[in-house]
Amino acid sequence: MDNHALDPGAGEDCDGPLAARALAGDAAAWEAIVDRHWKSVWSLSRRIVRDQQGAEEVTQETFLVIQERLAEYRGQGALCGWILTICRHQAFDELRRRGRLARELPIEDGHEPGAGAAAPAEDRWVRHIDLERALASLDDEEREVVLGTAVGYTSEELGQMLGVAATTVRSRRARARARMVRELDAYGGRSR
Repeated sequence: MDNHALDPGAGEDCDGPLAARALAGDAAAWEAIVDRHWKSVWSLSRRIVRDQQGAEEVTQETFLVIQERLAEYRGQGALCGWILTICRHQAFDELRRRGRLARELPIEDGHEPGAGAAAPAEDRWVRHIDLERALASLDDEEREVVLGTAVGYTSEELGQMLGVAATTVRSRRARARARMVRELDAYGGRSR
């Protein structure tokens, strides 16, 4: 057995053969893929969903999807890029689920904007719900750009990740910002 090929620090050049061996049922090859890419998947998940538990769930879900879809990896480009694309999709799916939950979550009586002075923690929670609703109002392309920007990606980096020009990213960001401002105004979120 080639131990170098199973070394998580051995480099991207052995990912293709590892993927082929994992697909053929080699458990050690699968473990090497997971070991090699776990940290980068978790980091991206954490940057997007912004909490520990969510990042852990997204990371686990990402590796389940990778295991199910490993046959789709054609060896064109780095395995890491393919894995991180799946991770990004899983993380944004998680944020969409949270957005649906926020839309369905009623604001209790007494916590409506202007219904008296809410405690600071309650006020932050209401603002959080307003922001979740505003994010949920965006289409997927706009939401990806807003969330990618929020976690620190540049227009150029987002363009590369999404397969569009940086100018397209900036245009989507501007449309998303305008829509979110309208949504927050509708909820009274900007005046707080």
